Amino acid sequence: MQEKENAKGSLQRELQEELKVNNVCLTFIKTLPGTSRWQDEDFPILSHFYLAEFDGEMSLNEENVDFQFVDLKTINPSDIAFDSNQEIVSWLKGRFVFDIKRIKELTR
Repeated sequence: MQEKENAKGSLQRELQEELKVNNVCLTFIKTLPGTSRWQDEDFPILSHFYLAEFDGEMSLNEENVDFQFVDLKTINPSDIAFDSNQEIVSWLKGRFVFDIKRIKELTR
């Protein structure tokens, strides 16, 4: 975040700079406390999570070399850096992953 910038504004700016996307619509999901490690020391952090929707295609800037979309149900939280990121993935999986075959069975 830059000086006088809020979390949402910071994310919108970063998405435009790093992914070159415009018309970004951000919907707040949750804020979680966490820990980050730097130079063998733990630091408290706050992670802000948003659903990001945008028009057009992503185009990576020089800071990034690759990206991929991954099905939420296949993500193993322990494979992700930072405890707050692991927690949000577990939280999302518990609320947004469902078995469509089972739902079809139940609605028959």
